[in-house]
Amino acid sequence: MLGLGEASSWADSHVIDAAVNDVGWITRLTATISSWWDKWMIDGICVNGPAILARMLSYPARLFEWGLVQWYALVMTAGLVGFVFYYVYH
Repeated sequence: MLGLGEASSWADSHVIDAAVNDVGWITRLTATISSWWDKWMIDGICVNGPAILARMLSYPARLFEWGLVQWYALVMTAGLVGFVFYYVYH
């Protein structure tokens, strides 16, 4: 019986424990890759990328948006007058 116990102990430490450790290593590896992918690709490029682009493009637009309706009406009127002069005298 002693030989069967030693064989079981060897199988447990070399086969079962090795398989469990390998599965744990693979799990940690895939979790690390998944975390990197989520942080840099999904959140970084797909979510924050368009937000950063929209923020960068909004800065020049802020120069023309003051919130004054009279200013908007003046700009539209000046544009309309400019179009009329362009088409009449061109």
